[in-house]
Amino acid sequence: MSGPADVVGAVRLRTRRTVAVELERLARRSSLSEIQIEAVAAALERVSTVLVLDRLAAWQGDPWVVAELFGHDAPTTNEEHRRCPN
Repeated sequence: MSGPADVVGAVRLRTRRTVAVELERLARRSSLSEIQIEAVAAALERVSTVLVLDRLAAWQGDPWVVAELFGHDAPTTNEEHRRCPN
């Protein structure tokens, strides 16, 4: 990944995949109607946006955010990069 657009795209893809898997599990375990499952899908999309994508939008290139989201070591140990932009 080389920049913010790559990270945002990767997070969106991971979020969509996670939501899809969880919806499949929910559909197998419950007797929800298609409309109810669509409502759950919309709620999951909103939650993922608030919890992940909104924060990512404020990222400003902080390598520690990428490291935390993807479970990788940050490319630097410089304390300047550890500060939260908010």
